[in-house]
Amino acid sequence: MLEEPFIRSPANFTGQMVVGWWWVFCLVITTMYRSSLIAYLSVPITSPPIDTIEQLLAQPGSTWGIEPGLGLGWDWFKFSTNPSVKSMFPKLKVLDMETQMAQVLKGHHAFFTWKYYVKTIIAARFTDRFGNTPIHVSQDEFIPGS
Repeated sequence: MLEEPFIRSPANFTGQMVVGWWWVFCLVITTMYRSSLIAYLSVPITSPPIDTIEQLLAQPGSTWGIEPGLGLGWDWFKFSTNPSVKSMFPKLKVLDMETQMAQVLKGHHAFFTWKYYVKTIIAARFTDRFGNTPIHVSQDEFIPGS
């Protein structure tokens, strides 16, 4: 209807109004559909977030680390009976929080620390006023509270 003109337009006013409003409706729907399709096709697909150690180990080039202090996190990596965690310990990076977060922002790096500590840091330093943040916090708790 939008691409081919009418052969005969309605003669009365009511018919012209119906056809006019139908034309506006079709124009709006077509424009919305095309813009939604363009928006959907132009946004890159993001990879799913990493929530488990197995997913982290499956990512090529990924690194991980903890802060210095060698507390519970160090013991968990060193003395864990989980084979995945045991394989992570030799490559564990012990760096300060600022360096860890900088590597997280670059990508392919996991920072293991206390859950509420890191959530506070993310909220204060890496979250905009709309609540958007480029950092994902895992849903799994490897050590209760961390």
